Amino acid sequence: TGPEVTLPVVYGKAKVGMSVIDVRQGASDVNTLALVGAIAVAPESGLGIEAVTDVYFNELRALENPVFGTNSSGNNPQPFNNTIVKSPWNGNASSGSFGSAFFLQYFLHDGDNSQAKDYALNAQFGTAWGTNAIGKGVAYLVLWLSYDEAIYTTGVPLGSAAAYSENPADCIRDFMTSTRYGLGIPVAQIDATSFAAAAAYCDESVTITITGGDNVTFADRFTCNGFLLPDDGPLSNLERLLSSCCGRIVREGGKYKLLIRKAQSAETFELDRTNIVGDWSFIRTGIDETPNTLVATYVDVDLNYTAQPVTWPEPKATNTYLAADNGYAVESRLDLPFTESRYMAEMIASQQLLERRADSGCSLVAQREALKLSVGDVVNLTHSTPSWTDEKFWVEAVSLRRDGLVQLALKSYVAATYTVPSMTVKPVIVAASLPARYTTADGPTVQIT
Repeated sequence: TGPEVTLPVVYGKAKVGMSVIDVRQGASDVNTLALVGAIAVAPESGLGIEAVTDVYFNELRALENPVFGTNSSGNNPQPFNNTIVKSPWNGNASSGSFGSAFFLQYFLHDGDNSQAKDYALNAQFGTAWGTNAIGKGVAYLVLWLSYDEAIYTTGVPLGSAAAYSENPADCIRDFMTSTRYGLGIPVAQIDATSFAAAAAYCDESVTITITGGDNVTFADRFTCNGFLLPDDGPLSNLERLLSSCCGRIVREGGKYKLLIRKAQSAETFELDRTNIVGDWSFIRTGIDETPNTLVATYVDVDLNYTAQPVTWPEPKATNTYLAADNGYAVESRLDLPFTESRYMAEMIASQQLLERRADSGCSLVAQREALKLSVGDVVNLTHSTPSWTDEKFWVEAVSLRRDGLVQLALKSYVAATYTVPSMTVKPVIVAASLPARYTTADGPTVQIT
């Protein structure tokens, strides 16, 4: 109800709480309540959100696939449709009048820059909802509730909604360039090539071998489904988005690049005695920073968008990493707020665990020709000092020194890290066999005179 109220920025689809902006008793009917709730910030493009798929009252679906209607007399509120308005709020009627046959109406605004004032709100509450109350950039929902104690058994309902969009790379780029809710980075500073490559990788289909069940094929390797709260801070929110695709942002050549590690061939340029000069420094993280078990928390769409943990390796599987560490248990944790599939969460957890276990690296100085390398490349290194022959490394950092030589930071590359592992079949939620909910007539009353 004030400027400090935070609205979520939704990427993909997410179940979000509706922020109630205003509640008013009907001007012409005291048994009608107008409830206005903001859903989300609309896209930077000036277009509205794509869709609202469901609206829930106290975890019961009240609206299914509500539409963006024509904001005018006779069309606002949206004409009644009993397939959109669900029981009991539709009165189990196919037609009739509001307040006698059915008890819920709505009008949905997508938040586009050209949206006008809500016609019905302005008509009934012209002073509070004047011509300037357009909600530019805010997707919101107007609910009209007709009082019936058998239907609104718990009072005024709470609302929530879901909206849909897609690819993690596109979501990250949008957030980084948005001046409305993101980092406000100029588009000219975004490396389009790296983002396009990352988007294509996220869109690749992937098949997971399931032990004890049918194999699962994802149409997209990574998806991005969740919401951000702007007051959590832009860098923290960027990290949440990056978690959905194991991505990282690097700045190189004056531009921001999105890198997603995957199995790839080494560059034709190699590091060896002919181009390595100066001293070496070797890096190896300690045992406490090298986990042998990783617990990831994701949002399970099959369990009503609740946070659920997955462990990798799976609890019943043989933990070869624990055995390799002589039984010394080291557990690490990972938050995946934009991942909603258990199998996808396990796939990410497997990759993250193996990347953390590939803990050796080095820093060295090379001739200027090493500027051929970029962060995210894989390079072969051959040198007698550490006894390496065609040892593969990720290029972690490249910097040009004052003397013209190139400083490189390298980290071990293990191709098996990026192989999709086999998984066991996930638990199945058994549907409850509960009777349908029906509206019943009022019971007998006692009158005292």
